Amino acid sequence: MINDNLFMMLTMLPMTVPFVRYLSQADYVTAVLVLQAQLASMLYHLCETQKHRMLGYGTPLDTKEWNFILINLDRAAASLLSIRLIFVVGGLEKLLQLYLPSILILMMVLILSEVPLRHERRAYMLLHTIWHVGAAILVDSMCQTK
Repeated sequence: MINDNLFMMLTMLPMTVPFVRYLSQADYVTAVLVLQAQLASMLYHLCETQKHRMLGYGTPLDTKEWNFILINLDRAAASLLSIRLIFVVGGLEKLLQLYLPSILILMMVLILSEVPLRHERRAYMLLHTIWHVGAAILVDSMCQTK
């Protein structure tokens, strides 16, 4: 059976699609930011031990201190990518006009994935997988808006 942390790390693989698409369009800044967000998230999920009863993958980074650093790197990378996508789409108003329903749905899924439930780890893994795949689809669709 696959380790839960490894599974969560692998759910970020769909973000490879927008990375390749931005790269093929010679939008290297966005491509690098997509890759940075993908790798930061993958590293965090591989080492995650402080939330959702995740057990880690046996790396030296499976500690409370490193989890704090890695989750914040993940968040910073996602924030940088989000700011860049505002410009890629043509401004905040256009982004909201085109993508607000998708953004709201994905944010609700992300928030729900953080709610403690009876079978917390499994619920988190399901909902957070939907978040990862949905985010990859959204980032990819923004590439096509250009």
